[in-house]
Parts: sequence; C-alpha cells; structure tokens
Amino acid sequence: MTKTKRRLMMGLALCMSAISVMPLAACGKDELPPEAKNRTVVKYHYGFDGDTKAVYEKAIATYNETQGVTDNVWITGKPYAGKTDNNLESKLANPRRECEYNIIHLNDNQFKDYSTKGYLLSLDSYMTDELKTRLDIENIPESHLNRARLTPELVKTDVNSAGYYLAGKGAQQLGLPVQNDIHILYYNATAMKTAGINIISCEESKLGTEYPKLQPHGYAEYLADASHPAPFEGATASTNEAGDSVYKVFNNRIPMSWEENRLLSRLLINQGGLNPNTGAKYGYCSEWWFYYGFSVGGDCVGWDESKDEYTFTIMDTNPNWLATDTLTINNNTYYAGDVLLHEDATVINTNSAKKAELESKLHQFPSQYDAILEFVRLSQGTGAQSDTDVYGYGIAQDPDEPRTAAFTSGKNTPLLVEGLDQAISFSTTNLDWDMAPVCQWREYKGGSTYMTDGSDSNYAKDAFAKEHLKVIGKEYDGVVYTGELDKAANGTPYVGRSTSSGSSITMAVPKNSDKNAYEASVKFMAWMAGPEGQKILMESNAMIPNQPSLGMADEFVNSDKRVCDNQWALAYQFQGIDLGDYDYFQSQTWINNWSDVFNKQVRKGTRTLSSFISYVAPGSGGRTIQQIADANLEAMNIYMCGR
Repeated sequence: MTKTKRRLMMGLALCMSAISVMPLAACGKDELPPEAKNRTVVKYHYGFDGDTKAVYEKAIATYNETQGVTDNVWITGKPYAGKTDNNLESKLANPRRECEYNIIHLNDNQFKDYSTKGYLLSLDSYMTDELKTRLDIENIPESHLNRARLTPELVKTDVNSAGYYLAGKGAQQLGLPVQNDIHILYYNATAMKTAGINIISCEESKLGTEYPKLQPHGYAEYLADASHPAPFEGATASTNEAGDSVYKVFNNRIPMSWEENRLLSRLLINQGGLNPNTGAKYGYCSEWWFYYGFSVGGDCVGWDESKDEYTFTIMDTNPNWLATDTLTINNNTYYAGDVLLHEDATVINTNSAKKAELESKLHQFPSQYDAILEFVRLSQGTGAQSDTDVYGYGIAQDPDEPRTAAFTSGKNTPLLVEGLDQAISFSTTNLDWDMAPVCQWREYKGGSTYMTDGSDSNYAKDAFAKEHLKVIGKEYDGVVYTGELDKAANGTPYVGRSTSSGSSITMAVPKNSDKNAYEASVKFMAWMAGPEGQKILMESNAMIPNQPSLGMADEFVNSDKRVCDNQWALAYQFQGIDLGDYDYFQSQTWINNWSDVFNKQVRKGTRTLSSFISYVAPGSGGRTIQQIADANLEAMNIYMCGR
C-alpha cells in the first residue's frame, strides 16, 4: 500500500470517528446529554492540530461510553487550535477565581513556569495503585514521567539563599504526558539504493537469528570476493569510496555510530545520485546536538555544588563514564551499560580516591567537548577551523537553509533529523523515504575507521577525505577487522545511550479549578495517558504512545495507517526521550544570549569552539559567553534531579 493511500484511509477513518461523536456537539452550550446525569462533569481544555482533533474527540467519547461509566465521570471537550493555549495564565493566577477548565494542556516550558508559581495540583495523593495500573506507569520511560514532576517549594541553602525548585526524579507528579513527539532520522531510500546500499530492518537483539553473518552496525561494509559471498540472500555488491568491492548494508533498526553517520553522509554525496539545482551537495542535516552529548553522558549544564546552581558546561573537556558493573555514586545506583550522570562523572573526575575505588567498574567515554566538536564539524567546511588544528567535515547542510525542501526534493540532504510532525508532510510527497534512530556512541574492536595516509586522526585540514570505514572481513595491519562491538571483560558493550530530544504535551489540573472534580479529573488523565487512551491517540500518526511496549506492538508498528514502513524506529527512539536545552527550565530565555553565536558563527565555521566560549559579544557589558550563560542559569531556579 502506498503512503498516499495510507493517508487517505487514515483521513477517512478519522472522519468517521469524528462523525461518531457529532451528537455531542449538537447539545446547547451548557447542556449535557442524558448519559451525563449524576456523573461528575470534567471540562477538558485540549489543543489540536491537523488530524489530532478527531482522535481526541474519539478518545473522549470512548471514555464516556466505557471507563467513564465505572468512574462516574463525564468528560466535556473544550478544544482550541494549536498545541498550547498561551492565554491560560490569566485563568490560573487568581486563586480566588475558579478556573473554568478542570484539565489543561501545557508544553514543557509552561509546565515548569506554572509549576513554580504554584498553579498546578499535585497528583500524588490521587494516584492510587488502581490508577497507576490503569496508566501502566511502570512501562512509561522514567525520563518521560520526570518532565512532569516538580515540587513547588523552594530549597534554600547557605550558598543559595534565593533557593531552587526540585524537578524530575523524586519530585511531585504535577501532570501526565499525553502527546509526544521526538527527533528521528529520516533517510532518502532512493539515494541509498543508487549508492548500492542494501537496506534491512532488524533489531539488534534479533540480528544473530535473522542475519547471523552481520554485525551490529547501523551502516557497515562487508568484503565481497570469492572468499566472502553475500552476507544474506539478495544482497548486492558495489564499490565503496576506497575502491573496494563490498556489500553495503544499512540497518534502519540499529543506530549508526558517529563514524558511520559522517562517512555514510559523505558516501551519499558522492554516490547517491544527488543533483541540487543550485548550491552545494549535502549528505546530512540536524539542528540539534543533544543526541551526541547525551549519548556519552555530556550536557550543556552541570550542577556546581559549591554554589548550588548550574553552570554552562558545553565545553567541558572532562571524560564521561560508562558503568560496566553495578556501582553507586551520590546515592545513584548504576548497572552495567548505564552512562553516569554529569554530577556523578564529576565525582570520578575530581576525587582520585573514588576513581581508584571504582575504576575497574568504569569505561571512559568522550567528553562533552568531544561530542560538541564532532557535531559542529558536520556543517563546517573542510577549510573551516573548528578549533585549534581541527577542521570541518563539510557534509551537513546549514539548518537555517530550507532543509526539509532539500530532503523532499530527492536531490539533496538524504539524511535529515526532524520531528515526527514532518512525517505527515513528507508522506504527501513522491519521495521514497523512511525512518531510523539517530546516531549513538558505539565502539568497535580495533576501531571502525582508518586513514589512507596512515595518520591517527582526521583533524587536519582536508584529512576527512582520507578517512574510510574499515571493511568487515578485510585485513588491516595484519589483523582481520571483524566489526564486532568492543566490550568489557564481563561482556558489557561499549555503547552510549540511544537518546534523542523530544517534546511533550502534559495534562495538568489547575489548583483553582473545581475541587470537587479533582479526583474525577485524575481518573480520566490516567486513562488518557494509559494504554486505552494512547491506542486511540496514536491513530493520528502524529503522536507516539507513552508506553514503548504499545509502540512496539503490531498495531502501531504495522498499522495500515502508519506513516512509513519503519515506524518501529519511533517507538525505539522514544524509550530514550529527553529534554532539549530549551526545555530545561521555566523559560527558554537562558539560551538566547549564547545560542545565536553558536548557531550563526560556530556552526557556520566562522568562529572556533575555543573562541566561542571566551567571546565578548557587542552589548554584553564586557561579559564572555561563559559569563552570560552562567548568569542566565543563575536566574533559572530549578534543579533537575536524575540528569
């Protein structure tokens, strides 16, 4: 079935759903149908865009007809166009004036802003074991629940008399997520096939059974000669950039490593049949750096215990750490395969005794600086200096340019990181595209690349052209490269977090709403955020369900309404969903004074990373970027527990 036909069927199904609830709209403004008699009425103020209104209406009608009968609750929808209502605060700010809505929708910044102002009801005392079961709370990623947790009481200390709010792990549950989006890798399948790439879809856990001759790579090249036949039936050989005859394999269910990401991008520029009408050819584009830093445990903010506030750490050169066995730091327990939080990695990096005690259970990962350096090099020209004696790759499109148009043209930027919302528009084009997870830090035995000139890095000017992926089955320096993951002695693979930034719409109960409807509101919210409600909402293909097990189920992955063949990638990526830096606090303003210099100068190759952090911008009062960012963070009085 073509994507266009899927969309037509989806639209018809949603229209039918909308028709089924039309009798509700026929009632007068304040009238309720007979079925609502003697039930607690809850007014649900939700936002919609595109196809989502129909599924929200269907979910409300379904609840009223099923679980609402048992709960003795009737939901009245109060929809508005758009994902969030920017005029809500006036309805929430006056505790003496009752808010007309019992449940509201909030984006991440609104949630933190309104939480710190005390506008939202804590759900903790209402979340009974029965409601937690209804929500299937154990199956929702902890990082996702954490974004709707905040305790609206200031914690004041000797060094921070102004105080800060605790958000995330262990804080009060002030809302529940209902609508989710995430950044995912879109790829041009035609360009890949033109480059001779064999595309497969196989989870890493199933690779040994379904493709026993393949190794766990997002993209890899296997030697093709008389002694090395096709690694699976139907695979075709072609020539790689180094002139080797190989089987090129892209697995859209395993994240690529950083090396694979950059070298596949270059391969597609050179062999993918790209032909932009004007301008340069690009292989890749992403506006967001987060999945690079987060994968190794890096971040752009780090907690300074001497001040009890955050500092700007985007240039932190200290190593990050992977736990290879169970260990505890700062009362945080890690298991084999977990990446240490920044504050716990700081303990290892600054406390020699602690490092000596735990070193046998740790593996060193790249620093946040290493991650951000790799990211900015993607879009910097090969002649642009990324930092001292380090030059750009010249493979990524500037995200300020019309990147989605370049991708959908089929003639440029065949790898593009965007949100799920773009899938809806992409599905109306004639482009043969699909999805895959974003890249991840992954280490392979013996290293996965080599330099044709024998040098030990690709840092030098124009050195990137000499870097190539090692071919699995080929000999390098007397050793055959197997493509196996590198591992600790106990078998823990040296693999970072598979994570991506995403947005969420949170349901919350205004404190100044009708107190008699508090309990009824939470009952509906648990149903709506639980599997029953999420099954209906995911029909729009504009939302990812809260429960990964639901997202991995056949009804989502292989739905006739799915927007692409590998919709599995969305559910997989969602398991590691995290906040982008713009959603850390109650306001995005903390990034304003430094992100413009980073995006407009550093990423474009006109300013090095080292000069960026010490740059004194015009109108800054003589302050450096580091000082500006630190001052902005000082005003953001939230501490994010568990990150």
